[in-house]
Amino acid sequence: TTLFRSNLMKINMDLCRLILIELEKSQKTEIPDLVINGYEKDEIVYNCTLLEREELITHINVHYSEGEIYFYYVGSLTLQGKEFLRRISDDKLWEKIKKKVLEITAIVTIEIIKNVVFNKLTCDNNIF
Repeated sequence: TTLFRSNLMKINMDLCRLILIELEKSQKTEIPDLVINGYEKDEIVYNCTLLEREELITHINVHYSEGEIYFYYVGSLTLQGKEFLRRISDDKLWEKIKKKVLEITAIVTIEIIKNVVFNKLTCDNNIF
């Protein structure tokens, strides 16, 4: 887990969803060292940073020691984050959304996922 490694990381759509689900479950304003089984803390921190940039979570504060993540705090869901999670919480619909995003582009961003979720679902309430 180094600062350099985070530059090589990519968005993980499933991890982002799991992060949002965990934050909703906790109902706290901040979670120290959020753990998602099967994922390293640098993956969690990287994807939380992406969620923060897209204003789906309130914040992430990361503290480093000797180039390694020492500890971190993940904030709560924003109103937009809550609505986004509500729309992707169904497992079958989530699989369809991921498939649709990958049909649109090979470069996945949270912004693209949000566009698929909010624009498509708002227009016709059915993505397919």
